Amino acid sequence: MNKKYWFYLDGYTHYTITKSEVLFYNELNHSILKSESKNILQFCNELCSNQNLSVIEISSQDLKNDELNHFIQNIRTHFMGDLIDQELSIGKPIQFQSKVKINNDIEHLLKNSLVSVPNFITPFLSELNIYINGTCDLDCQFCNYAYKQNICCNKQSGSEISIEHIQKIISQTQTSNLTNINISGGNIFKHSQFNDIISELSELYSNKTLHCHIQHFNTSDKINNCKLRKFAFNFICSKDVSIEEINFTISTCESLGFTYNFHFPIESEEEYFLFENKMNTIDLKNYTIKPLFNHRNGQFFKENIFIDHDDIQESEPEAKDIYTNQKVNTNFFGKINIATDGNVYASFNQNALGNISENSISELLYRELKEGTCWLRTRNQISPCSDCAYQNLCPPISNYEEVMEQYNLCHVKE
Repeated sequence: MNKKYWFYLDGYTHYTITKSEVLFYNELNHSILKSESKNILQFCNELCSNQNLSVIEISSQDLKNDELNHFIQNIRTHFMGDLIDQELSIGKPIQFQSKVKINNDIEHLLKNSLVSVPNFITPFLSELNIYINGTCDLDCQFCNYAYKQNICCNKQSGSEISIEHIQKIISQTQTSNLTNINISGGNIFKHSQFNDIISELSELYSNKTLHCHIQHFNTSDKINNCKLRKFAFNFICSKDVSIEEINFTISTCESLGFTYNFHFPIESEEEYFLFENKMNTIDLKNYTIKPLFNHRNGQFFKENIFIDHDDIQESEPEAKDIYTNQKVNTNFFGKINIATDGNVYASFNQNALGNISENSISELLYRELKEGTCWLRTRNQISPCSDCAYQNLCPPISNYEEVMEQYNLCHVKE
């Protein structure tokens, strides 16, 4: 007797099928199953096709195939799917398929003539990074490349953004969902209109952070401005910063009522332990450590930054993360960088989208959505990630990949 069954995948089971492998992920218990078998790959392509929608007929004769039977039992064991006796079913079960849709669907907006209207575009903007000047007397080793990897100070002698450009930016982002505004540059306190910029930005409801070198803060005569209490400070600390400097900064911030964080860029394990000793000495709590690629420390990244199968599984991505990774790049989406000369970038590792002197913010956002290489750049578009079944579970592409010119910062496909 050739008994008939319906084999189905549960709605909380996510799958990724490439040319050479298939992966299933259970968002509830975070288990992962992967196969590179050609037979299983062919079966999964049929199972997940538009015709079958994750429900397919299986017979007892089919289950005599050891490989297929083992695969189905694994799916059942990990609570990713099951078999239904067709005698107990009125007809083929319906399995609804999830479809990714973010706000006003981006693909629809790009095809619609109304996208030129700012109200349709600017709501995508959530973070604004403005570099207001480039004047700096310091000579930090990471000056020329740190800002291309994380928000960090950068020296561009003699250049500064005008207050008129700041006012224009504020005016054109009023219909946005702007959550974060980050101000950086060289020595930002040396901007000829620093207090005016602070006054303009202080009335905005967005979270506002000033990113500056710790030595610039400690030697500035402009930190007594009461409006600075509406800003948070992120202090960049090069490896030669002393414990005394950190303690002095903390004392100043607490006396003036400033919110603060310390940013430690590291390029080696030695630098990590150096900062760790300083942090332990003063029991520092509010800090971040950011690795930096300097084109000489590739081994440091491979040993400490690259991820593997266990890291991916331990991150326990949720359904929203998986769906989002298929559609947009959350490391870049909604964020733009404005340089001292007015050029606007989705990433400093890519070409400028335009200039605020010549283009409106909504026009530049549209250009990134339509032609850009950051906001919508997902792992399923680039090699070798497009051939890897983990593509939707991994963190999205970041500036590190752009700087290193390598997209698989992992030990999954080496």
